[in-house]
Amino acid sequence: MPVAVNGSWCGDGILCFEKLSDIRLLLVRTDENETNGRTVRTLHPVTSEEMKEMGVDTEEAFERAKEAFLNRFPPMIEPLYKMLGLTDEDVDSPFVPPLFVLYNKELFFGGTMLFIPSVLEMVHEFVGKDFYIIPSSINELLILPCLDCDPESIREHIHYVNTTVCSKEEVLSEELYIYRKEEGRVLVA
Repeated sequence: MPVAVNGSWCGDGILCFEKLSDIRLLLVRTDENETNGRTVRTLHPVTSEEMKEMGVDTEEAFERAKEAFLNRFPPMIEPLYKMLGLTDEDVDSPFVPPLFVLYNKELFFGGTMLFIPSVLEMVHEFVGKDFYIIPSSINELLILPCLDCDPESIREHIHYVNTTVCSKEEVLSEELYIYRKEEGRVLVA
């Protein structure tokens, strides 16, 4: 299965297929075990040597893995305030930005969806315009429709959260990204 991680995870023959600034897409095998009623997953990065031994085309393997990822962990998008337990009345203010969370139910490497075009197209349809992607962690992405906002202040917020809230292992990126429908891809903002 593919997982999006910070580029510092790559090295020593680990197969990093796609990259976007400081984010890499790795192909991993997972072991799942039940511990105290909770599923614990152990990730084993696939190396380029293993891919050669299996005789599998790397690009095809990643495309199949992306499809399997979506089948196993379907994307979900919700307004952030609802995830925080607030109601429409609680946030009925022009000062509250329309911020959404893109994730999967298991909160398992939701940042991977940054590399899946069908998910980005679905998000664009949902928000109705191009959007910023704030990599809040490896497990979810924050989506902010393109409005009159200051990208530099968003970058500062990303850095603050990455250094004070997220563990080093959960940090996905220090960058702010933007999805432009016309170009059909994600770019560094």
